Amino acid sequence: MPLLSAGLILLAALQNPPGQPQPTAARISGRIFEEGTSRPVSSARVTLLPQGRTSTIGPPAQALSDRDGRYVFESVAPGRYWLDVQRGGYVSVSSEPSKRQTNEVVAGQDFVWPDIGLQKGGVIAGRVLDESGEPVADVRVTALKRVDLPPGIPPTARRRALTRIPVGPGSLTNDLGEFRVFGLPPDSYLVVADLAQRPAAGTGGTTITATYFPGTSDGSAAQPITVSAGQTVNGIEFRLAVAPAFKVSGMVVDETGAPVPRAMVMLTPDMRTLPMVGPPAQSSSDDQGRFVVAGVAAGSYTLRAVISVRLDAQGAGGGAFISGGTFFSSGGTQSPSSQNVVVGDADVTDIRLVVQRSR
Repeated sequence: MPLLSAGLILLAALQNPPGQPQPTAARISGRIFEEGTSRPVSSARVTLLPQGRTSTIGPPAQALSDRDGRYVFESVAPGRYWLDVQRGGYVSVSSEPSKRQTNEVVAGQDFVWPDIGLQKGGVIAGRVLDESGEPVADVRVTALKRVDLPPGIPPTARRRALTRIPVGPGSLTNDLGEFRVFGLPPDSYLVVADLAQRPAAGTGGTTITATYFPGTSDGSAAQPITVSAGQTVNGIEFRLAVAPAFKVSGMVVDETGAPVPRAMVMLTPDMRTLPMVGPPAQSSSDDQGRFVVAGVAAGSYTLRAVISVRLDAQGAGGGAFISGGTFFSSGGTQSPSSQNVVVGDADVTDIRLVVQRSR
């Protein structure tokens, strides 16, 4: 018995010589296939994402599947992970919570991840036109999915609220006004179009507003489009809605009342009343701290302004992030509150945004 114990100790010493680093990294490998056919899916982007806290620094590791649908992650730190898989034309794993599986990987392990099946995504395709029937290029078209509101919300508030989230990357129209939104899980969607980039200043008394199919800015009048797995729904054509344009203006000042020049002012639509497809409307304050955001359609918005943040040698902030008179700062970080603005049938003026400079 002592002889056997000594042999085991000697074997362990030969496998892990003293002074040699013990294995800490793991290896993950697996395969991606197409649901319903079992064909391998090549060139799928596989992202290794830690579950919960991790000490890993930098972006998550990524790999591409080969012609056999296989991928490998080398030198993986021990921990708990899940995989997101994306490939054009397929539904991403992150869009299907039921396929999101988490596995524990231990030091030195060669872990084989269970095969992951990708479902062929649905497609919604069509054209976007202007009010005169001409095609419009560079319009962002997005498929939105309705989200059920939690119970307990009063009926009046429930009627006003329309909660929706974007699904997939969306699509920009080409010179013929054509769009193609792909990779959609089977479901019903609201399709909305808006300018991918809004001009800094509005022109005339009207503005193009975010428009739902079949051609309305009213989300409650939008017509849902149902897509099944792998189905392409063609012929979705609609015209961008035009609405009266208003201005939102005021001043950006500090806590002493002094004007703050060159602050970036952003007006972001409230998703309950207006869909946000493109970037928020933007402007900047002049040397007197005055700002004007033009071309604003009626609706509810959040108004914010940003000024540059400079850090000294100790990391103290020399700038601030405004938010309707409330500002929090510690070590150069900001946690702003917000100021709500409701645009009805007239310009909104004399808004005062107060910046409290860092101490």
